[in-house]
Amino acid sequence: MNKRLVVNLIANIISYSTTVLVAFFLTPFLVKTIGIEAYGFYPMAQNITNYVGFLSIALNSMASRFITIEIVKGNNEKANTYFTSIFISNLILAGILFLPMVAIVVFINSIFDVPTSLVQSVQATFALVFISFLVQTISSVFGVAVFAKDRTDYRSYVEIAQAVMRVLLYIVFYSFFNSSIVYVGLVAVILALIYAGCHYVFTKKLLPLMKISMKYFNLSSIKEILFSGIWNSINQLGSMMMFSISIILANILISSKAAGEFSIIQVVPGFISGIISMLTAVFLPLITHKYAQNDINGLIYEVKKSQVILGLITNIPIAVFIAVGKYFYMLWVPSEDSSKLQILSVMVIAYLLICGVVWPISNLNTVMNRVKVPALFMVANGAVNILLTVIICKTTDVGIFSISISMMVLSILYFSIFIPIYPCKALGVDKTTFYPAILKTIFGAVIIYFITIIIMNFILVNSWVSLLIVCGISGVLGIIVNYIIIFSNTQRKNIIKFILKVIIGG
Repeated sequence: MNKRLVVNLIANIISYSTTVLVAFFLTPFLVKTIGIEAYGFYPMAQNITNYVGFLSIALNSMASRFITIEIVKGNNEKANTYFTSIFISNLILAGILFLPMVAIVVFINSIFDVPTSLVQSVQATFALVFISFLVQTISSVFGVAVFAKDRTDYRSYVEIAQAVMRVLLYIVFYSFFNSSIVYVGLVAVILALIYAGCHYVFTKKLLPLMKISMKYFNLSSIKEILFSGIWNSINQLGSMMMFSISIILANILISSKAAGEFSIIQVVPGFISGIISMLTAVFLPLITHKYAQNDINGLIYEVKKSQVILGLITNIPIAVFIAVGKYFYMLWVPSEDSSKLQILSVMVIAYLLICGVVWPISNLNTVMNRVKVPALFMVANGAVNILLTVIICKTTDVGIFSISISMMVLSILYFSIFIPIYPCKALGVDKTTFYPAILKTIFGAVIIYFITIIIMNFILVNSWVSLLIVCGISGVLGIIVNYIIIFSNTQRKNIIKFILKVIIGG
């Protein structure tokens, strides 16, 4: 690994760890302060912004790819055309999306199950979350700079500052004013503005030649990106129908309390999913550069390397959490049914064991601009998921568990079969090329799970200290298991070199 990758990886891990710690302490605080029903509306509002704004993904999901490739090739004029065209298009799109967002806010209690006492505060929260989303949409193109120049550590520094700022703002709002979910939305707006401002500065520093000017605006460039990116939008729509819609379905099919429960059990899977996305983002610039240079062997090498590291980092927390989840919820949200939350969370988290190690493969489709078929598969999966969820909910008495049954089965099939095989034909490699890391990761997770169960037979988990001891011992043993099972001799040597670089910063 080169020095820049090591720096980016460390910065991203610190950034995400900070965010996780903040959310870890804030979630039970918010549930206790504003109630589980009110708490559930914040993630619901965030999910709705994804649905309302999925069209923006057609532009922004491919922005980094198109601009970075032109910069690597030295075509700054073409890169500037993409940059300006995307910014202006986002500005127009934000104006269009504003209208349906207003309608949702006005008719919120007709669309969802909102307790009468919470209608006004939920409306205000949705409005603020929507404003935050519009700010992110307009400024999203400025995030390309850290990707194009492989300085994702800059983004991590901003995210660390955001995490600290989030804590400080919550302390101020909930210490000096009456408790309300509205402050969660207000904090989201403030943080979105800070993020946008920082990335604007990064753009000026890293890409000084990128300037927003109408002379660079080009409809043909927009069409080129849209024709490619529209499939990413469809893919994201399918992903939302598969994963993000659970809270909304829980609210509509069951109750606002059920939506609140689902919001809680998605916190830990959300953390792990975030780790996967964060680490993948570290490797993606290198993969994109290899593709731009037409270095296919180097491309495959980088993907396999990212698979190994992601397998190491993700299978340990997933396996340990599946084993200790009940005790975690007993300590974290003692007012809720820990056994129920544990079963739900295991069903939600199961697919991430495979997703973590195949996500770098999935991103190959974006890098190679082969996103049509994956998008169609994902949207079909999402549609089947919603249909099965409604059928299960209406024809059985499993209640809230109906929300996660079909999602678990369909997502595991999608990530274990389609994703590892599809890119192989385009790359001209065997269909089993990416499977060794997947199988080793799953096998390692099974062993780590049983190790954790055995440890709990000797250590009584009845406090955060005892839980941390169990997790710590399991984690250390998990690293050893992964080192033996997942890594080849060459990879073991490489990982030792990587650790030495992390330690000495060389």
